Amino acid sequence: MKKYSHLNFYNFIWIFTFSAFTGWLIELGWRCARHGCLYFQGFVHAPMLPIYGVGGLILFILFTFYKKKNIILTFLIGFILLSGYEYFVSWFQEVAFGTWTWDYDGFSTFHLNGRISLLHSTFFGTGAVLWQFLIQERAIRFLDGFVKGKIKIITILLTIFLAINIILTVAATIRISERANDIPPSNCFWEFIDQQYNDEFMRRWLPKIRVIRN
Repeated sequence: MKKYSHLNFYNFIWIFTFSAFTGWLIELGWRCARHGCLYFQGFVHAPMLPIYGVGGLILFILFTFYKKKNIILTFLIGFILLSGYEYFVSWFQEVAFGTWTWDYDGFSTFHLNGRISLLHSTFFGTGAVLWQFLIQERAIRFLDGFVKGKIKIITILLTIFLAINIILTVAATIRISERANDIPPSNCFWEFIDQQYNDEFMRRWLPKIRVIRN
């Protein structure tokens, strides 16, 4: 097996899926513990949080090349790298879609512009340690034996499913912002999005979403 043969399309899809679903479960458990309530943010038709999916991919690729196992350094790398990633995603969402789906202002005393917080960044650092020491090598061995034959076909179907969810999720997020700013749908696709993912659906799906009004 080539040294970096595990860095391939099929494995990326499964790492993304595993991380996105695991992140969804963590967030669900966190909210149940703190608020005693359930709501299913993530993709509009899948129990996955894409920010965690990409975060998992970042760690999977990072620890392919960074192999030094030092708990403190790994923690700091995860703390800084994933916090920077979360800050960028929050900023990009506001600029591109005119929405916020999380805001740490009021939740934590130690936060930066409401986009990242010390508590969550600590979780990220801890997650990086767990990933490098417990997950990375096991994931590579598992995927090497798992992604073969029919599983590759399933992976392609999973990719299509994820792509559809990404398109619909992004479109629904765009339209809640446009509706708040009295922008009507411009074609039948956006009319479909308004019908399927109206404000009632969006508030139920993302109770804490904040729309920026122009």
